[in-house]
Amino acid sequence: MLDLARRAAFRATLFARDARGSTAMEYALIGALIFVVAAGSLRYYGSRMIPIYNQISTAVTQAN
Repeated sequence: MLDLARRAAFRATLFARDARGSTAMEYALIGALIFVVAAGSLRYYGSRMIPIYNQISTAVTQAN
């Protein structure tokens, strides 16, 4: 049982020192942040554009 605990502690130490995945994780966080900002801005500007499109639609309908 003690050997298993030592191996687990050794593996945990190796995992904590391994920096290979941290770069990928940073890129994933940056990508997620960009996605959230893009989705939020599209939703914001989309809702602000609805009255403009309605006004265009009304003008086109009245012109016919």
